[in-house]
Amino acid sequence: GTAEESPILSSIKMCSFFLYLLCYVIKTSIASAPIPSSKNAVGWQMGVPGASIEIEIFGDFSCDDTAKAYFTIIKPLSSEISNISIVFHAFPLPYHHNSFDAAQSARVIIEYLRDERGLSEKDAFIKCADALFANQTQFMSWQTPNPTENLTQSQVISTIFAPIAASADIPTDVFLSKIKNGWNVNQGGPFAPTRDAWKYAAARSVSATPTFAANGVFDDSLSEWSITNWTSWISSSSFLNNNNLLLLRRR
Repeated sequence: GTAEESPILSSIKMCSFFLYLLCYVIKTSIASAPIPSSKNAVGWQMGVPGASIEIEIFGDFSCDDTAKAYFTIIKPLSSEISNISIVFHAFPLPYHHNSFDAAQSARVIIEYLRDERGLSEKDAFIKCADALFANQTQFMSWQTPNPTENLTQSQVISTIFAPIAASADIPTDVFLSKIKNGWNVNQGGPFAPTRDAWKYAAARSVSATPTFAANGVFDDSLSEWSITNWTSWISSSSFLNNNNLLLLRRR
C-alpha cells in the first residue's frame, strides 16, 4: 500500500503553500500600483500648468545639492518669472535613510497648507521647502556624525519632522495623525503618493538629485546650469524647439 505522509511533512507543505500564497498576494498588490502618467499627480506646481515652457526638478529633501538648487535656482525662478511651469518632484534617494519620510512630511505639510490654510500650491510648497531645507542638517543621515543614528523611524518623525512641520504652521497633532509612524498606507495618507512620485521619476530614468528636465528634455549638465543659464533659455525658448536645447547649452 501507499505509505502515509508524516504529519511534519504535511505541515511543511501546508506552510510552504501559505507562504507562496502570501508572497503572491504581496507581489500582486505592489504590481497593481501603476506608474503615474501625470506629473500633476506626483509633483508640486510652482508656475502655470500647461505653459509652453516647463522646467521639472527631481529633488531629495535631504540632499544638500537639492537644497542649493532650491535656494539659488528654483525659488528665484518661481518668484521672478510668471509665465512658465515649474514642477518639483520629490525623489527620495534610498541611501539617504530619512529621505522618504522627509518627502512624506512635505506632502502632509503642503496638503494641509493648501487645503486648510488656503495657500496656493506654489506658496504652500515654498513654505514647506523653506522649513525642510533650513533644517536639513537635523535629518541628513549621511552626515558624520549621523544625527539620527540612535533614533527609530517613529522618533525621527516625532522629534524632528513634527517640529519642522510646526514651524511651517501645521499643528503637531494634525501632522502626526496624518503621517503616523511613516507607514500610513490608508487612502488619503502620504505613503502611496510619495511612493508614486518615486515611481514616476524612476520610470523616467532619474537616479540622482537634483535632476532637471527642460520641456521634457533630460541632460545631466542641466543640474550645473546657473540661474543666468535658465533665464537665457527661458527668454530664448520661444524661438527654439527641443532639438535646439543642446545648441543653446553650448553658447
